[in-house]
Parts: sequence; C-alpha cells; structure tokens
Amino acid sequence: LLSETTDDDQSEANAEHEHFKTIVDNYQRLAEFYVTIKRPTEVEFDDYLELDDCDLVTINQIILLLGDKYAESSPNENKAGAQLSGKVTFQEQCQEDGDFVDFLSIFKVDANDKLTLLREKIDSFGYISGQLFKEFFACGLCFEELKAATVKAKIPAEDLLILALHFWMDKPFRYQNCDEVIADMSRLAAMIRAICEVAGDRVNDYAYNEISQWWQDIREILLDCPKSFGLLAAIVCKSVAAKLRRGYREGSCDEGSQTEEEDKWEQISHDQAQWGLLIGKLEDISILGATVEHPIQCSEPVMPELPYEAPDCSLKYIVNGGKGIVTDLTAKWLINSRIHPMKIVPTELEVEESNAQESSQTPTNKEVTADNAAATPIDSGDVDQ
Repeated sequence: LLSETTDDDQSEANAEHEHFKTIVDNYQRLAEFYVTIKRPTEVEFDDYLELDDCDLVTINQIILLLGDKYAESSPNENKAGAQLSGKVTFQEQCQEDGDFVDFLSIFKVDANDKLTLLREKIDSFGYISGQLFKEFFACGLCFEELKAATVKAKIPAEDLLILALHFWMDKPFRYQNCDEVIADMSRLAAMIRAICEVAGDRVNDYAYNEISQWWQDIREILLDCPKSFGLLAAIVCKSVAAKLRRGYREGSCDEGSQTEEEDKWEQISHDQAQWGLLIGKLEDISILGATVEHPIQCSEPVMPELPYEAPDCSLKYIVNGGKGIVTDLTAKWLINSRIHPMKIVPTELEVEESNAQESSQTPTNKEVTADNAAATPIDSGDVDQ
C-alpha cells in the first residue's frame, strides 16, 4: 500500500513538473515572438494594392468625412513623439514592461501543441496588438520574419490574424489623402497574405459555389467593428482573398481544364459575393458612424451640457438594434450639440415647404406633352395627307 501511494505521488509530481515545464516553454516562445515583432528588420515595401474605381470612391468618401476631424494631432501625441527622439524614461520603461505582461496575459499557455488566444479578453486585443505591431507596421514589414516567428511560437495563424485585424480596427484615423490610406491598406494586405501563407491550403480549399470558413470567420470579426476601418479592412480582405484564390487555382492540377467562360464565372464565386454584400452594408453605416463618432456644438448652445460617448455603430449592433436604432443614435448626437429644439423644427418645416413648392412648380407629364405639342410646328405635307 505504501508503495502504491509513493508511485501515485511520484506520478502526480511528474505531471506537475511537465505542466510547469510546458508553461515555461510557452512563455519563452511568446517572449521570443514579442521581441522579434517589436524589433523588426526594416525592409523596403512596394507591394501596393490594386483597387477598382468603386473602392477608391469609398476611400475618398471616408477621407472627406474623417480627414478634417484629425487634421491636428493632440498635445499628448506631440509629447509622445518628442519623447521618442530622446532617452527612454523610467515611465516609458515601465509602460513597455506593462505592455509585455499584457501581451502574455491574452494567451492560453498550458497547452503543448499551440498557443491560442483567450477569447474572453477580446476587449484588450486592440490596445495590445497596437503596441505589438506599431513598429513592425511602420518600418518593419519583413513578412518572412513574421511567418518564421509565428511558426516557432506555435501561434495559430487564425489567432495572429485576429490580432492583426484588431490592430487595424483600433487605429486612429490619421490620414489626409487617398494615397496615405492606400499605403497602409497595402501593408495590411501584405500582412494578411503572409498569415494566410502560414495557414496553408485551408484558406483556399473550397469549391467556387461554397463559402470559405476562413474568410467567413474574418467577416464575423468585421461585423463587430464600430469604425470605418472595418470597411477598409473588408476591401483589403476581398482583394487578398481574390488574389490568393486565383493563385491557388492556377497552381492546382485542373488549371488547364477550365474554359475562359468558366474562368469568368469562377471570379464571381459565392465567397466573393459575400464580400460584396458585406462591403455594401458597411458602406451604408460608415457615414452614420463617422458622423456620430465625433460630437459637435452649435454656435449658440442653449441646452444643458451632457456627457457624450461615441456609440457602437458596428453593423452587428445596428442590425440587432431593431427598428429606430438609427434615429436613436442620431437623436443622442443631436442633443449633445446643445441646439435649441425650435431651431430644428423650423428647419424641417422649411425643407418640407421647399419640397412641396418644387413639386408644385414642376410640370406634370401631361403639361409637358401639351406644351411640346403646341410648340411643335405642323408640317404642311402632313396636312395634305
């Protein structure tokens, strides 16, 4: 009996030892990955996206809506920029250490085969990924290094993609022209493409009349994005998905079996159609989101000042909000402007009266036909006939 008890204790001790060793090894992998991404190898980037005219129009609309709101950087940003050129302060070092601890905390570290994200900490993904990827995104872009570090750290490709998307969706809008936006969208596209290469064939291994689960999971993430960056990310993912799919088909065994007509139909696959539907819906709410995200005040404020929080204008929130959700969000934004209600009502009445006046002045089809008949001279030949 004593021998059996000793064996059980020894087995339990060995299991605890193995479990502890697994955790330590995983933390080491995460630390190496963190250092690699935070201190990236700088490379020249020239792989820019090719966007169609419709996408360019959408990007320009977003710039018109949001560009002026971020024309001036805040004093805190200027201060932060000044600190980057000097020595590292004690406070900055503490911040860096805190960011590293936060990064470690979002992973499940007790598994042998992979390091997955803790989905219950999704609210912190945006900030943590922002601190992780900002140097890499700005000047690194060595994607071979990124792929090697991801494989070595045993981070699943889908989890790394989640962090990359949250990094993008949580970015502040600091653009003044279309070229700046396209440059960053191109960097994001290259990052997503590299992560897809780590994922392998499962990204593209689906029939043209089916939906890719890989891209469907990404669309689900973009549904929750409350900013216009979700729309830009959808445009990027649509382009990357089409390019990867085309390359996969060209490298497949049945490359030469498709006719030119079949190839045209293949380009409009079921999955590509899903991207079109999502982008169309995101375009519909991007104007609303860009408007109510930033409060305004009228020139002669009258009503009491109320605290204002930028509302959630994600597509999922709008769809689940039911009838009247858009009116409710607009009303809260308008109330925050502190404008007198009587200045709103007359404006609405003036618009209605103007529309009614235009309608009354617009000639009907019968009147136009009669006027045209009266103004048209009758040919003498027609009379003789």
